[in-house]
Amino acid sequence: MSSMILYSLKNEFVRYTLESKNYGMDFISGKIGDMIYLSGLLFALYYSAGSINLSMVLRFLTWYILYNSMLNAVSDVESEIRADYFKNLIYTKTSIWKIYLYRFFVYSIESILVLIVSLLFMSIFIPIELNSDLKVINILYYIFLSTVLNIIIYCTMISLTLIFERIMTFATLFMTFVLFLSGMVFNFNNIFSNMIFSKVSRVLTVGVDISILIRLFLLLVISYIFKIYTNRKIYS
Repeated sequence: MSSMILYSLKNEFVRYTLESKNYGMDFISGKIGDMIYLSGLLFALYYSAGSINLSMVLRFLTWYILYNSMLNAVSDVESEIRADYFKNLIYTKTSIWKIYLYRFFVYSIESILVLIVSLLFMSIFIPIELNSDLKVINILYYIFLSTVLNIIIYCTMISLTLIFERIMTFATLFMTFVLFLSGMVFNFNNIFSNMIFSKVSRVLTVGVDISILIRLFLLLVISYIFKIYTNRKIYS
């Protein structure tokens, strides 16, 4: 089982590497554009909060992993729908969900590397303090819960893409909302401050609350319902 997972992950890394080489100019331009975008957001985060610390970096990374992986996945699904690629998957009984879950981890690694480069660049202009009094156990809880939340949203957005076929504008709007209003990155007091994104972010400072687990479970149920409906639509 583990060897099969590693083999599938290897295949996705190979696919990612080949696509990056084949479309080198587009790939490099896209990553530079992302770094400029992230640098601008880090400037905004610094001037809104007065500092950049480890908690902010972790929350910002969580957002960017979701942003990068989700928009890439939506773009991939839309392209593969147009190319009738999913018909081949249906005939071979290949699990679409496994393929895109492996891609999530590939895109996550890419996101981490891009953000590290952006942070190194921005450290020339603004102070970035990564020493922190955060508890290690809270950091580990946060990494686990934020990864679960990201995967749930990621899979749900793939379901919506398979159902509606064109949702890139909606996905981009959703990620803008998550960035500025949800409390995942910027801590503005608004009517959305008690959403799951903000709740998970607070794990870094106050630890795990039972309400977070309940909300994650409810989101998981909703995501699973979307998955069932999507599977019926695809394989019917």
